[in-house]
Amino acid sequence: MTKFFNILLLLWSISFLSTNAQSAKKNTYVKGDVDQIIQKKYDVKHKKGVFSIEYENDFSSDIFNYNHQNIITDAEYLNDKGEVVWHYKSTFDASGNVLSDSIFVQDKLNTLFKNKVIDNLKVESISYDMNGDINTINRKEYEGEDLVKTINLDKEEHVISIIEYENIDGLTKREVEKSPTGEIQKRTTYKRDSLGNIVEEKVLKNDKPKFKYFAYQYDEKGNWVKKFIYSHQRVLQKIETRNIIYASDKQKVSKSDIIGDWFIYGMKKDGFVFNEDQTFYLQGHPDQLGFWSFNKRKKQLILLESKDSKNELVFECALKGGLLCLTKKDSGKELKHEKRPSTIDDQWTFKMIEKSFYGKWKQVENENAHIQFLPDHVVLIFEGNKDPQQGHWHFDFDNTLLYIKKAGQEENEYVYFFEDNQLKLLNHYLENIKSFERVIDQKEEVLN
Repeated sequence: MTKFFNILLLLWSISFLSTNAQSAKKNTYVKGDVDQIIQKKYDVKHKKGVFSIEYENDFSSDIFNYNHQNIITDAEYLNDKGEVVWHYKSTFDASGNVLSDSIFVQDKLNTLFKNKVIDNLKVESISYDMNGDINTINRKEYEGEDLVKTINLDKEEHVISIIEYENIDGLTKREVEKSPTGEIQKRTTYKRDSLGNIVEEKVLKNDKPKFKYFAYQYDEKGNWVKKFIYSHQRVLQKIETRNIIYASDKQKVSKSDIIGDWFIYGMKKDGFVFNEDQTFYLQGHPDQLGFWSFNKRKKQLILLESKDSKNELVFECALKGGLLCLTKKDSGKELKHEKRPSTIDDQWTFKMIEKSFYGKWKQVENENAHIQFLPDHVVLIFEGNKDPQQGHWHFDFDNTLLYIKKAGQEENEYVYFFEDNQLKLLNHYLENIKSFERVIDQKEEVLN
């Protein structure tokens, strides 16, 4: 076996760790006959006007397995080395209601949740520690099928907290968390997109609002496959991906499916490039070409060092949830590969940052002066009772510069930043020129 194939085999032996599983139960709404979801979160980096995913050698991920009712039956969490840190399993009654959830850490039972179900609604959940002693008690109240109240108690049944819910179309719009005496501790308000996923989360605590923003990319069944997570200034910070494997997905692999750049799932830069002329090379080594072929009937990918070589590597080949899965025939070890975009499209980055300006702002130094930023870079400037002046605005995120041009006047350039719900404009000596406070609860001409 030559050095070329030794590299391939070494890469294989190191990387297969990423295929062995994942995490914890989450309230995830899914559509279609989902069999499994593989979920992973990435940091985002920004450099010279470009946002991209920061890939590392990190095999951590969450794997959720579903039954035919789209209820999670079990899940695993993998750490960055691809090791199962903890997992859980659920048990069900004849109607498919979850009766218990068992959480295991290093294969030892750590926590057990036992549920009480009435009319197909979970009305109580009691958690037990590894010794079988009660930890906490959780009781729920409903109006119809909508959850309206959760009461959290300790093992002595003393109230720890109360959460009240306001719902629209079966989805939570607002949560109010109260102390045992009924004092409001926190208010959380949600805005959702047309598919019910949260796009804005506002948490009001100690009279200080904190915002989080989200956006989603969906597959053809209406399940999100990418979740974009933003700061309070709508700057992209993280991306969560989901590879969704459907029970009815019997996609046949063809030669054209294999062609392209593939990266090993969980590795920073290792993978394969399969060319149309049936040559291939390892990522980063285009000068070391091998040859590949695909046996459609056997669903096998064959790699050769040269066309005349007798040394070959044979892999069982399948497409699962957008992943190219290669299984080494003699070992049964599966290695997942993914395609990666080089950058993140502007609609998920700069277009979202732009929305942090949208709306009407009142000048702190002059309460009769307002400015309103609208889509399509239109700005309205209000001074007292005069008709608003229309102009044009744009921004430079890399250099934190804001440009405002009134009709018929020269363009003004400001250094900008957001602080405590204020937009501050500075000159190039970093001296504060104007500060604006956002006007709350007004009807803005903004499409979110």
